[in-house]
Amino acid sequence: MAVSKSGKSAKKNVKKTAGKSSRKTAKKPVKSKMPKRNKKKRSGRKALIVTGIVVLICIAGGVAYLLTNINFIVKSAIEKYGSRATQTAVRVQGVDIHLKNGAGDIRGLTVASPKGYDAKHAFSLGQIGVDLDLKSLTGDEIRIEDIIIRAPHVFAEINHDNKNNLMEIKNNLPSGRGSAYKTTKTDGKEVRLFIRRIRFSEGKIDAAVIPLDRAYELKMPAFEMTNLRGTPSQIASQVIGRICNMALYEVKKMGVGKQIHSGLEKQKKKATDKVKGWLKR
Repeated sequence: MAVSKSGKSAKKNVKKTAGKSSRKTAKKPVKSKMPKRNKKKRSGRKALIVTGIVVLICIAGGVAYLLTNINFIVKSAIEKYGSRATQTAVRVQGVDIHLKNGAGDIRGLTVASPKGYDAKHAFSLGQIGVDLDLKSLTGDEIRIEDIIIRAPHVFAEINHDNKNNLMEIKNNLPSGRGSAYKTTKTDGKEVRLFIRRIRFSEGKIDAAVIPLDRAYELKMPAFEMTNLRGTPSQIASQVIGRICNMALYEVKKMGVGKQIHSGLEKQKKKATDKVKGWLKR
């Protein structure tokens, strides 16, 4: 069968148009577009991952600092909050925390007498043993299972103005009368403590009456405090207040107060008799 020229040209035209269309589609392949929401999700996930890594680094750095500087941190905290509570100088000779077994020792803790007293210290707490809960060191509340204070030594003094150094310290405490204690805003948020038990043993009291030039040696009975919870300032106030109360009670129980009163009365009488003798001359 003969094919007409017009038919051949039509076939050629069909081939040309088919080739052109195939070339055009090959040059511009169809791209799958990512929805904008998915892109935002991916960027958000990246930001969260980076933030998490930074937080972990900060936490790890904080824990490392705490563990490597814990002796200095404990010493500074005792001196800072103790001095604030008593309004006298509180000093610590040394701190040695053993992180492997959660135990520690505090040596040479002293509380100075207020101004106007011969006794340098109001009391010293000798050797202090501490049993820590290591897991609580990085939490909001540090837990201390047990504190043992051996050989606390109290120096009670009545000066020439008939004032008592222990009573003055007690009145300086946040719970005492006339306390000037205030929490400063610059300190930030104080860490909270929980102390399950504090035990005092083998204590003694040296009581001095300066106007009478008399000294007394007394024993302090063993006692303990349990379930103390609060800021370091609040805990320091409770412990120091209890020591002062115990010492003052023992001094009063031994009749030292009556002896002081009678001695002062005798001194007054002697002074009065001297004045009368001078007037008779």
